[in-house]
Amino acid sequence: MNKEYYYTNEIASLKKMTTRNVRIIINRLKEEKGSWLIHKDRNNCWKVHHLLLPSFNKVRQKTSRYLSINFDLPKTYKRNEITDAMESILNEDLETLTLYHTVERKKANGIYHIHGFFDKRIGKRKVLKAIRDSFGSVAHKTDEIYDLERWKKYITKDGNPIIKLKRN
Repeated sequence: MNKEYYYTNEIASLKKMTTRNVRIIINRLKEEKGSWLIHKDRNNCWKVHHLLLPSFNKVRQKTSRYLSINFDLPKTYKRNEITDAMESILNEDLETLTLYHTVERKKANGIYHIHGFFDKRIGKRKVLKAIRDSFGSVAHKTDEIYDLERWKKYITKDGNPIIKLKRN
């Protein structure tokens, strides 16, 4: 039996969510929709039109599979030394690691730095330990990547190719 209007507690039980979450969605929707779709009755209770029920479906939060990594290298590293040191990252602890990276020169001081990404299931601490073992103490930053294509576009902005490191 379909009703024309539903109360907050009815929506909560239908959609298996708390009434608080229903009220949060109502507050967002009341700005966008007309007053005939969402309004308060004489008892000051929200009434939501049945056409808006799909707006209350649970939405899966986006999850990230990859971590980005950026780190600055010491001044003494040359381009060919960087390649050798990057290959040494793939030690016994990181047999399943596939690291994608680009090597770039900073415009301000000409020192090399690296942008990259890897599957976060490998473990951030293991990868950072391997980088420290290869390069010594380096300044680094890691973040979750939610848009991998945009990150790839950013790290190749100077025309540097993405290099894939994988243990054979």
